[in-house]
Amino acid sequence: MELSDVNFEILHDLVFDEEDDMDGFVNDEENDTMLSKQPLQTNETLLDVPVSASQFMPVPPPVPPPMPVPETTIPIQQTSESTGISSERTFTSGISDLRDYIMSKRNPNTVRKTGCIRKFVDWIAQPPRSDVRPLCDILPFEMDTYIGGFLLFAQKDDGSHYEPDTLTSFHRGIDRHLREINYAYNIMTSEFFSTSRQVLQSRRKELKQRGLGNKPNRAEPVSENEENALWESGQLGLDNPKSLLNIIWYHNTKLLGFRGCDENRQLKWGDLELKTDENGQEYLEFNERSTKTRGGNSTHQRSFNPKLFANPQNLSRCPIESYKLYAKHRPVEMNTGESPFYLAVNHNENGKKWFKNQPVGKNKLSVMMKTMANNACLVGKKTNQSLRKTLHKTFTFWRCTDDDYAVEWPYNCKQCEQLRSCVYGSAA
Repeated sequence: MELSDVNFEILHDLVFDEEDDMDGFVNDEENDTMLSKQPLQTNETLLDVPVSASQFMPVPPPVPPPMPVPETTIPIQQTSESTGISSERTFTSGISDLRDYIMSKRNPNTVRKTGCIRKFVDWIAQPPRSDVRPLCDILPFEMDTYIGGFLLFAQKDDGSHYEPDTLTSFHRGIDRHLREINYAYNIMTSEFFSTSRQVLQSRRKELKQRGLGNKPNRAEPVSENEENALWESGQLGLDNPKSLLNIIWYHNTKLLGFRGCDENRQLKWGDLELKTDENGQEYLEFNERSTKTRGGNSTHQRSFNPKLFANPQNLSRCPIESYKLYAKHRPVEMNTGESPFYLAVNHNENGKKWFKNQPVGKNKLSVMMKTMANNACLVGKKTNQSLRKTLHKTFTFWRCTDDDYAVEWPYNCKQCEQLRSCVYGSAA
């Protein structure tokens, strides 16, 4: 089925009615223009020289030249992808430089999802549409038809259907791109795009009826027995640098709720501080940086900093003891507040130096849980998100304890409902 086979009779009538109205408006405009260009009729018998209307019109003042945009030197904080070390650079700001700076601060996942615009543009350029105009030049009723058709016929490279949420992501990505190029209408709210929005709703319903939309790739939380298997298999432990790095990452991701790879990647050594309360009990306090939901553009902040408390009954699995051991084996020069938190394991000095003076690569951080699960022969889909789900399932109140850990976490009632929705699929 192609877009040409779809019956858009109602939309067709609306389009041509609008075109007729626009033609009438243009013709009236042309008539006014022609009248304004006709020379002023004067009495030539009384005047020897023909007089034009322009001789009696006041001369407009000259337009002043545009003011030059002042150049400003702006310090920019950059983080090296290879070393993970932050540094500052300065540049002289112009419009292009400022736009580049804005684009550099966008969420990488948002940039990736907006990449669907390439699929959309390629689909428009294919026959029978064969439209290669810039998107900003396409009229709203045409754009509405294109978006609706794209969402209706979009398929993967192997010919299978997309998930319903993927189509919604495509729709929002197109909207985001059109807003960036200053398109005249908002496809999410404008009445001109009601058809494409209805196509999306109908297509999602159809895909759901086909059995899609059940999130088959959803990560599974880690059970208590599976965590014990990680310890017994040596994936978690304090005996060697690899297992020590794993348990440090495991504690931070599970007990502090870090998302995937990004929040672990940007974690610095100074973000976790070892402190002692009034009773002499040691704990780690986390000072949060930018996250997905708290990126600095709103006043939303945590009510207090999350804390990890010691567990003297089981020192081998105590997050404080593992942190102290990790701090002991870190190179001295990597103990500054802005040093990367996770350091690469050193395999070349016969165990004399456990860690290198460089961070763990982001690719390795992104598969930490998957690697440990495969090595321990765990069943089910285990990813970094599994530990966040384990946190959601286990800790749903302000202060929660189990046999191994004690955590202070700033949850409120609304967040508890969201956690239950995340883990169990409903907020019941």
